[in-house]
Amino acid sequence: MLRLALLLCAASQLRCGASPAAESGDFLFEQLRAYRRPAEVKLAVCAMFHNERRYLAEWVLYHWVLGFQHFYLYDNESDDSPSDVLAPLAARGLLTLIDWPGAAPQGKQLAHCFNRSRTDVKWMANFDIDEFVVIPGQRLDLASLRTWRQLDVFSTWLENDGHGAMLLDRLEYDSNNHTAPPAGLVISHYDSRTISMRVTGVVGKVLVLLRALDTMLSAHDVQLLAGGQGGKALSKVTADWEPFVRTEELSHHRHEPLRINHYVTRSYSECIAKLTLNRWAAGVDWRKKNGQALCDRNMLDKPGFAPHEHVKDTIISGSMFPDVLSRLMERVEADCNCSLR
Repeated sequence: MLRLALLLCAASQLRCGASPAAESGDFLFEQLRAYRRPAEVKLAVCAMFHNERRYLAEWVLYHWVLGFQHFYLYDNESDDSPSDVLAPLAARGLLTLIDWPGAAPQGKQLAHCFNRSRTDVKWMANFDIDEFVVIPGQRLDLASLRTWRQLDVFSTWLENDGHGAMLLDRLEYDSNNHTAPPAGLVISHYDSRTISMRVTGVVGKVLVLLRALDTMLSAHDVQLLAGGQGGKALSKVTADWEPFVRTEELSHHRHEPLRINHYVTRSYSECIAKLTLNRWAAGVDWRKKNGQALCDRNMLDKPGFAPHEHVKDTIISGSMFPDVLSRLMERVEADCNCSLR
């Protein structure tokens, strides 16, 4: 009888006795193998990067699991061969890789991305490779994955309620005492975030209904068309449906159903490299303001560094997500006989 059961498992290509995370990862892999970009993309993302090869596949697949259907990735003069790790995902129509050389101010990149996508993308977000959208309570069991994606539900609610943009606030994460990049996923290894190191206004990222977009005011805010939809102006809301006009009016970190985890430093060595890179003018101000104190809390006892309070946050690292995503990436790597790192 046992032999018969094993034969049935092999014949049906099931992984008998697999963990729930492994089963979910296998299901997502089969979904990815069958994926084709839809004629109208409901949810897409714009992002610009430089030398992020180690993190690109994790970031893309993580957000694909949440419900994003396409990724416009702008390569700003990387020299670590990002196309090698992105090729298996690009081959399935999951992303578009754009060469974007030069000083590359983010405003011009976003304008290019949003304008080129108006006819075939409904909702567009912009965030960076070190930013991960978080849905507290995100379910990754097979029943949920087979029926719906929570982010898709949010975008439907937004449109039905007459909203044209949503601002996602950010929580900031430092090196978590990693001196060098740890093996494995970002979402597994960084679970301690800062509390007091905040600017006065919300500096989040925006999800916008492209047909309602008038102007990108910045990477963190948009202006919507006055006419709106059917003559009715659409509004902007936070992730807890709080209306706003300007981001400066908002306070931080209400109990929101969506947010962004900003792994702004990653490991200590990566943070130091980021501080000295100076590829964008904003990076100079960032370095002057935060210095090495942001890179590693072990620097906090030294003269000239202000203390930052920390709190443990395991909403992602303590969930099924790391195991599910690891399984999915392993299946993709086995399928393409390549590495996604």
